[in-house]
Amino acid sequence: MIETKPTEQPESNPKPQTPKALTSFFADPARIFLGFGLVFGFLFLVILPPFQVPDENRHFYRAYQISDGGIIAQKQDGVSGGFLPKSLAVTFDTISKDVPHNPENKIDPADIRQMFSLPLNRNDREFVDFAGSAVYSPVAYLPQIVGISLGKLFDFSPLVLMYLGRICNLLTSVYLIYLAIKITPVFKWVFLMTAVTPIALQQTASLSADSLTNSVAFLFVAWVLWLAFDETKKLEQKDIIVLALLSLGLTLCKQAYFPLILLYFVIPRRKVGSIKKYLAIGGGLLVGSLITVMLWTIAALGVFGLKADGATVSPGERLRGILTDPLNFSQIVFNEYSRRTPVYLTEFVGNLGWLDTRLPLLLQIVYVFTIVFVAVANSTANIQIGWADKSKILGVVLLGMLAVTTLAYISWAPLNQEVSLQLQGRYFIPFAPAFLLIFYNRRYKLKLNSPRFGLALCYFLIFCLGLSLWIMFNRYYVAVPT
Repeated sequence: MIETKPTEQPESNPKPQTPKALTSFFADPARIFLGFGLVFGFLFLVILPPFQVPDENRHFYRAYQISDGGIIAQKQDGVSGGFLPKSLAVTFDTISKDVPHNPENKIDPADIRQMFSLPLNRNDREFVDFAGSAVYSPVAYLPQIVGISLGKLFDFSPLVLMYLGRICNLLTSVYLIYLAIKITPVFKWVFLMTAVTPIALQQTASLSADSLTNSVAFLFVAWVLWLAFDETKKLEQKDIIVLALLSLGLTLCKQAYFPLILLYFVIPRRKVGSIKKYLAIGGGLLVGSLITVMLWTIAALGVFGLKADGATVSPGERLRGILTDPLNFSQIVFNEYSRRTPVYLTEFVGNLGWLDTRLPLLLQIVYVFTIVFVAVANSTANIQIGWADKSKILGVVLLGMLAVTTLAYISWAPLNQEVSLQLQGRYFIPFAPAFLLIFYNRRYKLKLNSPRFGLALCYFLIFCLGLSLWIMFNRYYVAVPT
């Protein structure tokens, strides 16, 4: 008699296996950012109506002027701007009308469709006022210029040029921030969280100079952290060249972020060599960027002296006031931050559109606390950031905030009027990854690199960004007749 072995029965409820590719995706902050940056970035780009980001029309005018070869803006009757095709201003006026700052007014989709067919008529020109962006260097608009220039080759309408500029801005910034998250040896999740706040993603998907400024700042901070805390890395000539290019790019995008270059001194001297070489490189980065900014400022000096809401703005007068009465300026700065810091924290997450589309306060608070939680828990086993380095970083951030405040004061505060610095939470985005390093520790750490955490964070971000898009859609669009 032949004995047969009983066949093994499969388990009635086998445990499902997560695909390896999906598991690796949710454990990789860089890939998660790439997905969210592209998908939600394009959703913001499409749903956000044309010119509904702060000063987006002025950024469009400036980028178009540079694409025409107008490196330096012009000035007429004390107002900075340039001679541009009339169709650009017609497009803005037709679509925007009285929508900015008036939440009860809506965008009419028919106006957008109409403007897609408006001829550019590049030779029919008039002087256009774009004082707020006239002083920016061409570096801040490089992606937009590429998109606009491509569109001009085919004589596309101004609205198509605007969308091409947005697309190039989005793709450039997403790629640079993706590189930053790949490069940094610490705080990858923090970089991700700060890069996809609703307000950050809105700016990334717009024509604003904030898009390139934020991404270059993130990449510069990530490069410094890599050089400082990756023990296998020593400073090489190519690293110095990259630092120099990023330093120049950052300060030419927006001069107020010049202090971030001082983060170089977080890099240990042993990675460079002698103290002489260490100081020479740091000094070279600072002096080179400072000279570049000064040369640009001198070149653009003729377009300073703007008008803001009918009142004269004089940077020179304001600067003299700071130097002659620093205590008065200190009081202005203290009053501003003591009164508006909670507002800045919520605006850092989202005050969308032209600053008139607020997200729920609870969502803003939860997002801020989530970023801080991730910063506290997101430690790396072999990396120690001591209080000496944290003190340097905090000093750089505070100096940078003072630079932002001072530049706003001398550039925007009208003479003979009550001073209003008009700061916004989004101005502090470039400082966020560095500032949050203050919370870095190795005592309270969680396994944030697990797919479970990545999946949970993705659900949270999908909710936040999805809600933001829904609120924005309801804010701007009229009901479509059925």
